[in-house]
Amino acid sequence: MSVRCERAPSASGDLSDATHVSVTVERRLLGLIPIYRTTLPDVVGVGSVHGTTRLVRQGRTGDIGAVLTLRLADGRTWNSPPAYAPFGTPPWHMGKQIAKFIEDPSAQALSFWCMSWMLHLAAIPLLLVGILSGYAGLRALLAIKSSASLAN
Repeated sequence: MSVRCERAPSASGDLSDATHVSVTVERRLLGLIPIYRTTLPDVVGVGSVHGTTRLVRQGRTGDIGAVLTLRLADGRTWNSPPAYAPFGTPPWHMGKQIAKFIEDPSAQALSFWCMSWMLHLAAIPLLLVGILSGYAGLRALLAIKSSASLAN
């Protein structure tokens, strides 16, 4: 997941007095294949950043996943997809930085990325099987085509 926070122009189109914050969220499979993109106009705050699952190990519990919740000016809330064992900037750090960005009109645009490495690790074998199957199918098709042209 990559997140970009920017100041949106005011109604007059002037960026100098921009108090509106626009957040663009994009998800990519293995960091390459875009699968989801949304732009949230007029973000006014960060809701809760909360854990989604609990890890119980050696009698201790801890969050291994997190969801970022953003509040929009029209009263709606938006929840990010869960990030399990995040690699990169975890959602709870994103939430803190976005809240500071909203409060400080002079702050520069922010960009974050976060990857749920466990989910991507599970996707790699499936991706490899798909690539190998496509390669084998293409070779078989070429072999059939060349044997058909030799027969003629």
